[in-house]
Amino acid sequence: MTIQEEAGLLLHEHGLLAALEPFGEAVVTGSYSMHMMAWNDLDLYIVENENLFDRWFSLAHTVCDVLQAVKAEVQRVPGRLFLGLETEITGTRWNIDIWAKDAAAVEAARAYYARVRQRAEADPAVRTAILSIKKDLIAKRLYGFDKFQTCHYHSDEIYTAVLEENIRTAAALLERYPKS
Repeated sequence: MTIQEEAGLLLHEHGLLAALEPFGEAVVTGSYSMHMMAWNDLDLYIVENENLFDRWFSLAHTVCDVLQAVKAEVQRVPGRLFLGLETEITGTRWNIDIWAKDAAAVEAARAYYARVRQRAEADPAVRTAILSIKKDLIAKRLYGFDKFQTCHYHSDEIYTAVLEENIRTAAALLERYPKS
């Protein structure tokens, strides 16, 4: 089973999307939405609504219950609603991040991920470079689960490097954007 397929199981068969439905519109973003997953990580947005702030702890409890979370971080402060959790409900370790975002931010994210996906589908070398860089950075602990906390890369940095600067390898990324 591919990472993409296992993510689909989490979303549908294990009930993540159904658990989020009572709290608002859930939008799957990130690598899953672009079909470029390199590690077990799902990113979702919940479109902000008038009751979401008051119900955030309930959302966190529900999702953690449904996915049998082994670890969770919940932030609930004005302007920042976040749930990050780890689960092993599929038999493998997964990271899931859920943020509340306003409708405009969600639409901007959808458009961004659609552009990246479109570029990767139009040019297989782009897709190959993105996935190769992610996997190489995972091996160096600069991306993914066991990354160094103070020195690591984010997906958008990889997409920018590949799409805007024609960087095609992790070595070229590390040379151009060293982190210490």
